[in-house]
Amino acid sequence: MGKWLIFDKWVIASILYVAIVIGGFAVYDQFFADKTQAVSAAKHEHASDDSAHKQTSEVNAFVQADPDKIKIFLKDKIGNPANDLELNHEKLKPDNNFIQNIDGETVKLNLSSTQANEPVTLTFNLDKTNLSPYLGAMGHVVILDENAQDFLHVHPANDKEPIFETQFKQPGIYKIWAEFKQNGKVRAFPFVVEIKGEN
Repeated sequence: MGKWLIFDKWVIASILYVAIVIGGFAVYDQFFADKTQAVSAAKHEHASDDSAHKQTSEVNAFVQADPDKIKIFLKDKIGNPANDLELNHEKLKPDNNFIQNIDGETVKLNLSSTQANEPVTLTFNLDKTNLSPYLGAMGHVVILDENAQDFLHVHPANDKEPIFETQFKQPGIYKIWAEFKQNGKVRAFPFVVEIKGEN
């Protein structure tokens, strides 16, 4: 009986210790934590490539980095979580041309096909004289469908050229981000494409 009594005291002490630590962190986070990671609503602007309007955000973003994942929390100006907000995002519209210029670097996207369920080669024309490997490849491509349900991460077909091969499973609108390291700086070039259904 004496062993169990000591064991019970140890368990209770451990539970109390954990509760005190968690409570301490909660109090620290609520009253003392540095809130500098919040994105300032006054400085956070959204701009569309095809219009000159700018809109100030009504939402603050908070980023929490854990060892195995990153969490992003959205709250309005009075602290309501994003799931209680009505979020209004512009519907993706396919680009009229596939040329992007960022920081003086121009990238042109050529697609071999815009049909679903066909192999597609994404060729990027850019200044290769200042192109260097980034994360072990001459570039990376991330593709997300308009409903944020289908995600693709594509690596180049070879080690020397920014040419990527993939396949779109469904027709629809897709956003493509092509990442390249040029002159020592990594840039992401966004493109929006429409993939058509099978003929």
